[in-house]
Order: sequence, then C-alpha cells, then structure tokens
Amino acid sequence: MRLLVAAIFVFLFVGSQQQNTKTQPAQQIPQADQRGTEDTPVIVKIAPSPKTDKEITQEKKDRDEKAANDRNIVNLTAILALVGVFQLIVFGYQAYKLKETVESAGEQSKAMERHIVTCPQFPRTGSYDVLV
Repeated sequence: MRLLVAAIFVFLFVGSQQQNTKTQPAQQIPQADQRGTEDTPVIVKIAPSPKTDKEITQEKKDRDEKAANDRNIVNLTAILALVGVFQLIVFGYQAYKLKETVESAGEQSKAMERHIVTCPQFPRTGSYDVLV
C-alpha cells in the first residue's frame, strides 16, 4: 500500500515538473534562411509529363494482353487439375485390376497344384520336374 502511494506521488511530481517546463516561453533566436545554399540546396520536384495517345493505347493493349494471359493460365491450370484427377482414377482402376490378376494367379496356382497332386496318370516322385 505504501509502495502504491509512493508511486502515485512520484508520478504526480514528475507530471507537474514537465508542465512547469512547458509553460516557460522559448527564447530562441530565429536563424537566417539557409535554403539555396551549399548546405541545404533547393529541391525541385519534377512533375511527370502527360501521356501521349500512343502511350495510352500501348498501356491499354498491355493490360488487355496481361488479362488474356491470366485467363489462359487459369484455364490451363483447370485442365491440368482435371488431367490429374483422371490419372488418379486410371491408376486406381489399374491397381484394382492388378489385385484381381494376382488373386486369379494365386487361385490358378493352387488349382494346378491340386491337379498335379491328384492326377492318377503320373505317380508322385517328390519332385515336379520328373514325370514318368
């Protein structure tokens, strides 16, 4: 509590000191105008010249070409996205067909093994490469 009271007192004291310094009139002597000398040269702002009809038509043509190019980029990007989606569908279909092929090959292999094992014409010798 004492710290809070001390902080408020310091704040008010510093604020009153700043007000006292502001109320004193400034006694500065005006200096001579130094513009146009070597230390502070005169600055001339150059205004742009008005554009000719040829420049205006060229700028309009450039803006139109840029707008057309931007439209073409958007269209080509959309086409590219569609090609990507189509490729995704095709790759998914290929993966599905490959899975079917692998499963079919496995079933065919098992059927061949059953046929070879159960075939009465060929005796089992323990090896499939020697058939008598």
